[in-house]
Amino acid sequence: MAQPTAVTPRSRPQIAAYLARCRELAGYCSQNGWIDNESIDFDIQESAARRVVVAVKFTEVIMKGAGCEARRMPCFARLVLHFDARGEVVSTTPA
Repeated sequence: MAQPTAVTPRSRPQIAAYLARCRELAGYCSQNGWIDNESIDFDIQESAARRVVVAVKFTEVIMKGAGCEARRMPCFARLVLHFDARGEVVSTTPA
């Protein structure tokens, strides 16, 4: 059985890439807009061998009916990211 991999500062790029494609994060959009992936920022609040709790901030882009950008809304999420033995993020749950 493989030993759990500790989450390290090297995990930050993996976490950032996962958050950019994570469908669960879209559930925190308040106006049915879309996430500006370039705005995603996060802080690791808790860390264990195979899970981390992250506070995520991002901007939701709201569109008008004509397809023009209407406004941008700041959004926040707190998620638990679960890692496999190789250190890859495999699932997300609300914190």
